[in-house]
Amino acid sequence: MTVQSAAAAGSAVAPGSVAAIYGTNLASATAAAGSVPLPTTLGGVTVTVTDSMGKAYPASLYYVSPQQINLVLPEGVAPGTATFTIANGSTSQVGVALVQNAAPTLFSADGTGTGVAAATAIRTQAGNPSLQSPVTVFTCTSSGPPRSSGPSSTAGCNRFPRSR
Repeated sequence: MTVQSAAAAGSAVAPGSVAAIYGTNLASATAAAGSVPLPTTLGGVTVTVTDSMGKAYPASLYYVSPQQINLVLPEGVAPGTATFTIANGSTSQVGVALVQNAAPTLFSADGTGTGVAAATAIRTQAGNPSLQSPVTVFTCTSSGPPRSSGPSSTAGCNRFPRSR
């Protein structure tokens, strides 16, 4: 069983972030939460997170299936190695993950965890945050930001349309 950030494979998780658990026989059927607040039992499945201090927290569940569970890591979970216990009827499984105070990740547009972020970028003015304008987003074939701000700086890049 693998526990990781839902946005990027192999990354740590943080309190309040969305995590994914991958494995087998995690749930007997597929179920998705239909409303907020998210339930702590979904499709007969519960996930309990026990932090490095030994305190147990029930996780809020977005989605459960036989191979995947998506959840919100509870607020208050202490940093360090945490144990994730999945109970599904009369069976249970245990996995571990590293919890950090912050574990920033972005969902990617293509779902691979790399590439352009599945996000909207906006520019605001410090003196008047209600004045907002979209930001042009580029994805480049080479690593690192463009070296200059001139037209040649985006060679090898694709421009994504601005959101409106």
